[in-house]
Amino acid sequence: MTRSPPSTCRGAAPDALCCLWCALHRWQVVLAARDAAAVREVRRQRRHGAVAVAVDDRAVDRAVSLAVQQLLATDTLDPHTHHCDEPWPEVPDRDTALFRPLAKGGWPLDRAISDRQIARIIAARGRAAGYSGLRGHTLRAGAATEASDRDVRLEVLMALGGWTNPATALSYDLTGPRSRVHRLCEL
Repeated sequence: MTRSPPSTCRGAAPDALCCLWCALHRWQVVLAARDAAAVREVRRQRRHGAVAVAVDDRAVDRAVSLAVQQLLATDTLDPHTHHCDEPWPEVPDRDTALFRPLAKGGWPLDRAISDRQIARIIAARGRAAGYSGLRGHTLRAGAATEASDRDVRLEVLMALGGWTNPATALSYDLTGPRSRVHRLCEL
């Protein structure tokens, strides 16, 4: 039996397997384990004088692989229970990529996936869901329209979309004559 999301749950899905926030939380746990293992291995190499010119990438890959495998093997959390309301893992470096390619062994690499890879993934997932021609901008526009329909504050909408001009953010309000623009003008 699945339980409904806790009151502090970010997601609205009744089952954690369908909750995007739980998936993001889990991915960040995996990335935190991966990044911590990489940092530990580089420190170990420096401590033992192995890093004269370059880091032994194969040793780092082995350490990362073992850390991710150990994390997954010792995971006893119920996959149907929401965990998105739990504390999020610490990110050692805010500039690290969230979306990363996977090594052949299945662990995340230390670089971001490319813009082209993102476009391919979005198009492939769109086709699989029955939407041909789905692109990143489609998702951005849809998210902005959805946020506008839910009366998200203008400054929040601008931050989410990366817009500096309020008119650009307001152009995604497609609710008709009583749109946000008209509501703002009536104030």
